[in-house]
Amino acid sequence: MNKNNNHFDLPILTNTSEQSFESSAAVSSTSTTLNEFKFGVEGMHCAGCISTVEKALKKVERVANAEVNLATAEACVLYQENEPDSMQLQKAIESCGFKYIPLKESKVKSISDIPSKNHTAEETTRRLLISFPFAIIALIISFSKTTFPGFSDNSWVLLLLTLPVVFFAGMPFYKNALSGLKHRRLDMDSLIALGSGTAFTASLLGTLLPKIWDGEPPIYYDATIMILIFVLFGRMLEQRAKRKTSQAVDGLLALQAKSACRLVEGKEENVPIDELQVDDIILVKPGERIPVDGVVTEGGSFVDESMMTGEAIPVEKQPGNQLLGGTLNQRGRLTFRAERVGNQTMLQEIVNLVRDAQGSKAPIARLADTVSGYFVPIVMAIALLTFSGWMLFDSSPEKIQHALLAAVAVLVVTCPCALGLATPTAVSVAMGRSAQLGVLIQDGLALETAHLIDTVMLDKTGTITAGKPTLTETFSVHDDESYLLQLAASLEQHSEHPIAHAILLAAKEQQLPLLDVKQFQAEEGLGIRGEIEKKNYYVGNLRYLKQQQITGLEETTLLSTLTQKAAEGKTIVLIAGEQQLVGWLAVADPVIATSKNAIETLKQMGVDLWMLSGDRQETAKWIGSEVGIAENRVIAEVLPAGKAEAVKQLQTEGHAVAMVGDGINDAPALAAAEIGMAIGRGNEIALEAGNITLVHDGLQGVVAALSLSRRTMKIIKQNLFFAFFYNLFGIPLAAFGIMPPMFAALAMSLSSVSVVANSLRLRRFSPGQK
Repeated sequence: MNKNNNHFDLPILTNTSEQSFESSAAVSSTSTTLNEFKFGVEGMHCAGCISTVEKALKKVERVANAEVNLATAEACVLYQENEPDSMQLQKAIESCGFKYIPLKESKVKSISDIPSKNHTAEETTRRLLISFPFAIIALIISFSKTTFPGFSDNSWVLLLLTLPVVFFAGMPFYKNALSGLKHRRLDMDSLIALGSGTAFTASLLGTLLPKIWDGEPPIYYDATIMILIFVLFGRMLEQRAKRKTSQAVDGLLALQAKSACRLVEGKEENVPIDELQVDDIILVKPGERIPVDGVVTEGGSFVDESMMTGEAIPVEKQPGNQLLGGTLNQRGRLTFRAERVGNQTMLQEIVNLVRDAQGSKAPIARLADTVSGYFVPIVMAIALLTFSGWMLFDSSPEKIQHALLAAVAVLVVTCPCALGLATPTAVSVAMGRSAQLGVLIQDGLALETAHLIDTVMLDKTGTITAGKPTLTETFSVHDDESYLLQLAASLEQHSEHPIAHAILLAAKEQQLPLLDVKQFQAEEGLGIRGEIEKKNYYVGNLRYLKQQQITGLEETTLLSTLTQKAAEGKTIVLIAGEQQLVGWLAVADPVIATSKNAIETLKQMGVDLWMLSGDRQETAKWIGSEVGIAENRVIAEVLPAGKAEAVKQLQTEGHAVAMVGDGINDAPALAAAEIGMAIGRGNEIALEAGNITLVHDGLQGVVAALSLSRRTMKIIKQNLFFAFFYNLFGIPLAAFGIMPPMFAALAMSLSSVSVVANSLRLRRFSPGQK
């Protein structure tokens, strides 16, 4: 049983009006929390089934709400404190004529892993293949008017050929219809059973008692066969197409190693991944996948993390570095200690987030659900009126036959399946595709809301920029920039300042050895000094070097450079030796390479871009100009609460706002916006996901999220239009005898398949599409 205690009041990023803020970095819990409880439901075929199951589940004690997804064949009940009794839930499902399927979260990870789904698809295919030869022979005989010796017509031969089709291919429809009747439920199978059953019964009477009919006796075996074969064929295509909606999740699961090499007292033993425990020591050889999350203890290698982080270049791993389960070890041997296993790994959390999102229901689906609840009874009433109308107004001797054909066509042509599949299939495919793009969307509501966004507010640090100081420029008075960097790094190795880390990293990348430093001294907030090779060197800001009476600091060129670099948001680190200035280093938080292109794409999509920053006006405006954000769209020197106020101000002006930030200091603004997007990578992002989590650094995920939402809503609207349009025109054509039952069956089958196929187009979606 899939039992998730996921709180809907996510503490950092959730967008809810009930939240209040105790500080700029944290959000308090809401007064009401809802937990979810999931299980499978076998036997559902159309939107009417959804309505029936949801109504039954909502009547169970302690169930606050219930949602059923036709595409994933799962139900999710929401409760507050006390979990509903699973036996009562099972009874509620069985009272509707369906089967309750417990989901074991550790085993069932995608729709194609549910045995009943695979079994149903295979069973449908088997019935179709066995019945098809009988159907083909019967249709050839029927259309060719072939007669056989000893028979006055071919009706008896057609009857013998139709019986296997009716009682084998049609058996699932009749069984489900009888079950529905027993449980006072009418659905798609009720219409198919009634339509094909009526055609077969009339044909049987026409064969056994031909003289009771005025005119030609009704021999509709061809219609009976075509109805069942076409519907069965359509259902097979539908089931296969629906299984494809989970392929994105299946692809993620394929990254998971099946076993691991555990080290016990220095000896290697291969164990299934389910047996791994926290703190186990695991050996990974070249070419093997990392089985679980952990930290390297021995060895070194390069690991391909592209499937998790989007970084194409393999990442070097040394002792102390983090490893993610599902990533690929390329070269060396690695020994690491397991930190997160089972459902706690980042890979499994992403899978669970995507599956939860696939099972959620978008608000636009409510229209189809409402209509489907009354659909089948209305269709049966129309079929009865059709029969009565033909009986009243048809003056031909064969009016009963005409009335039967028209009524059967009405029953068969209608398709609540298309209505039921219009939204969930599109949502399911979109959620899977978004995961492949590194975008984790919380639920169907967030997916639908995102298409309305016309304004995006971007935090500067860590969103537009990398969020960590980086050495960007080096200037040496004596033209020896490498030695200058070596001097600075040697002194900074004893400092814990973030700028020191940036300088040390740059020296490491250039493979510069650190020099021995003596008499090291540091003055907080100013600079550091030390002796290298019997010479005194100073590293710090202008004020510090002036205190040390360094010469050359008053030069106009230097002061102009310092002013210009400061306006660009850069910090200048001055370096002096033997009381003379020898050079300077510029350290800044650089703009992420993809930021400018992503912002340009968002503009082309008609999105208004704003930038929020707590940094100085000059720095913020410089960064804005670098990435193409207008100066009047830059809000600088703003506190976290001010960011939330900026979001609310735009909302009062009628804008739908998305806030993009790192999810910590930006929490108030993220919660205030219609959509909160958290940028970052790592396990915490999966745990603290808001409306949308962008796994990869950079703004390409924002483009992907908004364009995918727009594309998905376009597909859903196309599906709903087609489903309503089809029924709106199909029923009159059938009622007036223009569309015979066999073509009605074909049209009905293709309608469901068309809706699913249209949704599957989202698998080929690429960011930037409208």
